[in-house]
Amino acid sequence: MHKHWPLLLLLLIPMAMFPGAIPGERIVSANDHLSVHHAFQTEPGGRVRNPHLSDPALQFRALEAAVSRSIRAGEVPLWNPMIWTGAPLLGDAQSMVGSPATWLRIGLSESLGADAAVVWLLMWVGLGSALLAASLGATPWGAAIAGAAAMTSPYVSVWLLHPHAATAVWLPWILLGIHRRSPLITSVATAGLLMGGHPETAAHAGMVVMAALIVRFRWWVGIIWLSVGAALSAPVWMPFVEEVLRSSTLHAHGGNTLATGQLLDLIWPSFHGHPALENWTARQWSWADGRIHPGFGTLLLAVIALAAARERWLWGLWLGGLLVAVFGMPGPLNHARLGGFVALLLAISAGLAPIRRMAWVGLLAVTASGIWAGWHDQGSLSPTVHDPAPAPWTGRLAEHVATDRVVGLGWALQPNTGALVGLRDVRGYDLPVSVDTERMQTLLNPRPVRPWFRIDTAPATSLLRFLAVRAILSPEPLANGLNLGPAPLFAQSVEGGLGRAWLAVAPTEAVDPSGAARMLLSSNDPIAHPPVEGLTGSWPQTGSPIPVDALRETPNTIEMTVTAPASAIAVISDAWHPGWSVTVDDQPATALRVGGIVRGVQVEAGSHTIRWTFKPTTWNAAWMVWLVGLATLAGYCMRRWSRSVGSTTAPKSMQPV
Repeated sequence: MHKHWPLLLLLLIPMAMFPGAIPGERIVSANDHLSVHHAFQTEPGGRVRNPHLSDPALQFRALEAAVSRSIRAGEVPLWNPMIWTGAPLLGDAQSMVGSPATWLRIGLSESLGADAAVVWLLMWVGLGSALLAASLGATPWGAAIAGAAAMTSPYVSVWLLHPHAATAVWLPWILLGIHRRSPLITSVATAGLLMGGHPETAAHAGMVVMAALIVRFRWWVGIIWLSVGAALSAPVWMPFVEEVLRSSTLHAHGGNTLATGQLLDLIWPSFHGHPALENWTARQWSWADGRIHPGFGTLLLAVIALAAARERWLWGLWLGGLLVAVFGMPGPLNHARLGGFVALLLAISAGLAPIRRMAWVGLLAVTASGIWAGWHDQGSLSPTVHDPAPAPWTGRLAEHVATDRVVGLGWALQPNTGALVGLRDVRGYDLPVSVDTERMQTLLNPRPVRPWFRIDTAPATSLLRFLAVRAILSPEPLANGLNLGPAPLFAQSVEGGLGRAWLAVAPTEAVDPSGAARMLLSSNDPIAHPPVEGLTGSWPQTGSPIPVDALRETPNTIEMTVTAPASAIAVISDAWHPGWSVTVDDQPATALRVGGIVRGVQVEAGSHTIRWTFKPTTWNAAWMVWLVGLATLAGYCMRRWSRSVGSTTAPKSMQPV
């Protein structure tokens, strides 16, 4: 064991990458982006370190908060009520529900959890790469070099605070399991990959693994154990696949490739500049996708390993990945990122370089040049900048809106950031976007601008009331504005609505969701006469809607008590999804789609308790698949254990010599 002490040096790399944060008071974070967004401002301003690293603050932080709310409520994180008019949470893979990085962030304090997640990501990819290199014949120092090269590799460096990195760190572990022909490592690492939070990176990892099986390992039984790992992660990826199949924008993805000129990054890191230094000039290219330089130390040692004919297949797969990144492949994937991802293979190759003397110099060169190559990718912040207090005006607005919604015009209240201060936004920034959400956004803006779905002109007041929007926000002054106090934007109240739930005694019949949406937009009073699909019986043509005041909510359930003077449709202006089921007085009822975008249920005259419950339509099947995977892996482990016990307890004369 003492021969492997160089691996302990990997513990120093996170400290070298983020001095003052690991350890220290500062926090590895890109949340300075919150400083330029309205929910955390009393006046315009703010400055960010790296303009291209906005998603951790503006998308993933809100998703993580939704996961945390569900867990604190004692529920599985299945539904997010804070964006759009509600959306699947587990079905959005980037919520990272199954990633250890998420568990660390929500299980520990704000500052400790954020840094602990970073340390885990770096150490996990480093340890897996080191063990893989050692399994391929590297010396202890070579294994440490491979670990250091992986920890400072471009894909990990750029996407460290994204689900991309939380997925990528499992690749060396899968390759290790296949090389060692270990069903346990292979299946567990595959499950970790598929629960990491970024399906595109998982798909790229799958491409690399299958190529490695073909050109190097040829352990075809391993495909079975890869499938077992997929089964173990089914409760995470099957709801995502369900949402992909319901997505309206899948066709809009894919086709992105790496610009040929960005290969010059291999000559010099950030050849075309860097946004953090404000000298990035090629705006038509993606800086993050073009970060493919693994550091000069890693490149040099990988070349030495190639010349020594040490596992040349690593170079073959790396070059193949670059070709796919530049020329692309059919399908809904952004292959531009593959160029940075396959640099993890060069990290393993660097660890195989035959440099027995002065190997510590190689480790130092790999670490120093790797950190330098990505020095401006990520940074650390003070606790107050990482976790700023919401602006006071958001509290006043939240009190006015209560559990209803807001909508921003232009860039007012960027989607998802409202959720961080307790405001439900009728917009969102989330993937995949369902056909129902797309239909709703098209009603708000006939020419939707994806993925933010920006709205520049106030939608029809009748539609806003139907969607329980209580306030419009705008960077420009609005008539009859709300007094928010010092704020960087303006607000206007939407009066006349009934809130998120009401009884409609005079609904109208709709044939399909598109027709219902058109009827919703053309109606002068869609609250009184909501278009409902599957409507049965005869209904009056006139009648006033009745508000429902008390909603009892958890993240995955909504309960209300209604008193209907006659037959009525109890409407809740939350997103329609086939995963929502409903009971009336504890008896199953039929969920109805209303206006093509929200949901309701028919009730008869009298007092009733209505309860809506959400779970993905694939939920039960996913757990059945999980059970099969668990039973298969447990059976293998029990069999191996029994063989081990049998061999150690057999009489001496029967034991092999």
